[in-house]
Amino acid sequence: MNAWDHLPNAVHIDRVIASANSYPKLWEQAWDQVGNQAWNQARVQVWKQGRDQAWNQAGNRESDQARNESRSAILALVAYDDCATYLQLPIDQLEMLYHLNEHPACILLQPAVLVFAMERELAQG
Repeated sequence: MNAWDHLPNAVHIDRVIASANSYPKLWEQAWDQVGNQAWNQARVQVWKQGRDQAWNQAGNRESDQARNESRSAILALVAYDDCATYLQLPIDQLEMLYHLNEHPACILLQPAVLVFAMERELAQG
């Protein structure tokens, strides 16, 4: 049992961890493209909700190589219960949505959206 299994986004946290372990180079590429601008705001949200245990455990599950790159997506999924739908948006829509509502998850999930798109391309050959 994981410390985040009770969270609404548990399945998405597991997906990010699995992806980071399977495709660490893709996560590095995505991080280089997107970076991280909303980290502190989401971290405060995790603290306010008392979800530190879930964040600490989930944020340290992926491979060392992809750890920093995937932690922003995991942080968003732990902090914001309503953000999983953002994972299904194309990156340009996610960027536009951030400009409209400035939700930190729109920034934090951008590396995951990029990686998941690259994974689909790899699967299609």
